[in-house]
Amino acid sequence: MDLNIYLIIGGIIGFVLAFVLATKQRNDKKAKNEQQSDKA
Repeated sequence: MDLNIYLIIGGIIGFVLAFVLATKQRNDKKAKNEQQSDKA
């Protein structure tokens, strides 16, 4: 019973972390593009 709860919580945390990392990578790409345009 306890193990199942930990698995569910771990799955939710992993899903949230993956979503946050994906959005962060998108923001980093946007920032890099903006920096390049500023230099040009």
